[in-house]
Amino acid sequence: MNAHFFGAKRAFYATLRVARPALAELGLTPARFDLMYALLPAADQTFFRLRQSELRDVLGVSGATVCRMLRSLETLGFIKRRREESEKRQRIVELTKEGVARVRAVCDDLIDSDSVALALDSALGGERWLDRGYCFLEKDTADSVFRRIRHGFGDKATLTYRWHYDD
Repeated sequence: MNAHFFGAKRAFYATLRVARPALAELGLTPARFDLMYALLPAADQTFFRLRQSELRDVLGVSGATVCRMLRSLETLGFIKRRREESEKRQRIVELTKEGVARVRAVCDDLIDSDSVALALDSALGGERWLDRGYCFLEKDTADSVFRRIRHGFGDKATLTYRWHYDD
């Protein structure tokens, strides 16, 4: 393994160690949350909807992975699938009321409460973790590096999370 690949892998696992316990309290995993987060705009807008096949592109995973995730989320009562009227082979995926409540709870508890931002500020800012300007620049640099790595290695996932007011 390459030192940078190993570093990226370990950073990923470290973020999961932070996210998993908070998500587990709501019956979710990080991967399930990403999928449900992708569906949230559809819950707020009647004209926005996602087909099961589109979730592959949004998440950057295989169709089989999406199918397996949807099956488990459907069993938990967090999503529902229905056949598209105009094209019977396509399935529309929607959050249930319980699914919307779970996603919004995570957004409220972790994202909008700045818990994740504080964790990142502490990790990236070091002794300057209270300096909002410095931490913003550190997060912007990290975001740029992640974007370049994803682009360089051909990552096709399109799901985006807001992390500052310009997003």
